[in-house]
Amino acid sequence: MARTKVRPKIDPGSQGPGTDVPLRRYGGGDSGGAMPDPASSARLGMYIFLAAILMMFGAIGAIFLYRLPVRNDFPFTVPPVSWVSTAVILISSIFCQHALNSARQNRLNGVRVGLTLTLALGVLFLSLQGVSWVALAQQIQQTGNNIFTGLFYVFTALHGAHLLGGLVFLSYLLFMALRRTVPDALKVEMGTLYWHFMGVLWTALFALMLVR
Repeated sequence: MARTKVRPKIDPGSQGPGTDVPLRRYGGGDSGGAMPDPASSARLGMYIFLAAILMMFGAIGAIFLYRLPVRNDFPFTVPPVSWVSTAVILISSIFCQHALNSARQNRLNGVRVGLTLTLALGVLFLSLQGVSWVALAQQIQQTGNNIFTGLFYVFTALHGAHLLGGLVFLSYLLFMALRRTVPDALKVEMGTLYWHFMGVLWTALFALMLVR
């Protein structure tokens, strides 16, 4: 008769308390099998996203600089309210950074205050931008259509849309904070990084408008 092979039973308790159990390790994805750090992956994704935005706005800025010698393309003066709006968005970054520092230190009130002031100044910035937009649009329409007309509308519309997206995300973080829960510091960091970038982007546009 043919012998039947019987597989030995494995006792689940055979592994003693001293047996090593492999743990998940976060790292740079080296040969040791370490998993990528979620925080590093999130930051890398944000950097790539911001780089794509920078390339898009950089192309518009390059066209602006290329046409700079043609003075007739830029028949406008910068409204004084643009100076105020620039100061507003730069100050808002200070409060946004305060919210991030508070989240890292698990201080709920600091997160609430920082995000509330950031959102308030962000809404004020958009309102001032609307006033500035109307003033510049009136100046441009008096001279007819030109290349700057298109650049102005495209740049301001894109910047406003991206800024509005930042306000929505910061509102979500504030909603979490108002529910007596400190938002995840990484999420606040991503929102702060994006908000700082929007402030720098507007400052660069404002500088281009002055150097005409």
